[in-house]
Amino acid sequence: MLRVSDIDAIHNPEAYLYTVASNLVKEHAVLERRQASGIDVEDSGIQELLGELPTFDRQLDVDRRVSRLRTVLAQLSPKCRATVVLRYRHELSYEEIGERLGVSSNMVKKYLAQALAHCRCRMTGVA
Repeated sequence: MLRVSDIDAIHNPEAYLYTVASNLVKEHAVLERRQASGIDVEDSGIQELLGELPTFDRQLDVDRRVSRLRTVLAQLSPKCRATVVLRYRHELSYEEIGERLGVSSNMVKKYLAQALAHCRCRMTGVA
């Protein structure tokens, strides 16, 4: 609409915007088809790249498992969850985790054992 010199000539601005948006989508689709047609799928380099790509099913499975793990971790107590995050994400030692949480190293080990047991049960569907 900024390019239109006589804005009053547009009787229905909403319809005008929809038309502009529709035309942009069509132009984008044409450009994508042109770019896609320029790729030779039989090319050995392209075949190699396609061979390296994860399958959609595998990626979907990974996404589901990660989502499930987040749900299972959210079920843990705050200190237990913090212990898991500090240990496996931040790679802190038992002593460092204990200092941060104000508990002993032995308690950190207990929290980890509880968390792992909980996750193992919930991720496999046992409990």
